This record gives sequence, structure tokens and C-alpha cells, in this order.
Amino acid sequence: MKSIKLYNLIFPIWILLFIPPIIIGSLIGAVYLLLILLIFDKFNVVNATVAAMAGNPFNDVGGFLIVASAVIVAGLLIYFFNNRFTLRKHVVNDRVRVRIAILIGIITAPWTYFVPASLIGKFGI
Repeated sequence: MKSIKLYNLIFPIWILLFIPPIIIGSLIGAVYLLLILLIFDKFNVVNATVAAMAGNPFNDVGGFLIVASAVIVAGLLIYFFNNRFTLRKHVVNDRVRVRIAILIGIITAPWTYFVPASLIGKFGI
């Protein structure tokens, strides 16, 4: 009887190369949102914008723009970290490396920041 070996079928080891930039970019995007919330709270800025940032970003234009800027910042950081650190050793061609890093940055940006909190759980925002 022949023995069949399944290499990297469930969780390919190469995926571990892309996880650190995604985590770092998403965390920095979350910290960016948290800092804006703290600044708004300190200076008693418009409550509708803060509620939109924390609850449903589609309720207020200001909240939507701030959440969109956080997603863009996180996506750019994911692109930067992938281009600078992760892909530099593995993809020699600069043009291909930049295209791959841009694609990874766009796909893995934290788009879940746009999901309203009411869809996740029962938050009274």
C-alpha cells in the first residue's frame, strides 16, 4: 500500500509570512481610531461623530471619514511592511513586489471597521 503525504494542506507555512504585517497594520489602525476618540472625548467634540465612529460609521459623514482614514492608514501600513520587510527577500523584481504588496494591502485592510456595531451585538449606540 502506498503512503500518501499531504504537505501543507490545511495551513501552509508560507502564510505565516503575511500575518505579522496584517496584525501590525490593523493594530495601528485601531490605535489611530482610539486616539481620535480620546481626543474628541477630551475636547467634547460633536457626539454624533463619536457615536458614528463607535457604532455605525454610515450615520455621520465625519464619523465615516475618520473610519475611512483609519482603514486607509492601516492598508498603507500593511503595504509598507509587506513591501519593506516581508517580500523583500522572496520577490526580487521590484515591480512585482510592489504590485503584490499593494494587492495584499488592499485586500487585508481592516474593512470590518465599517461594520455597524448593531450587527455584531446589542449595543445601544
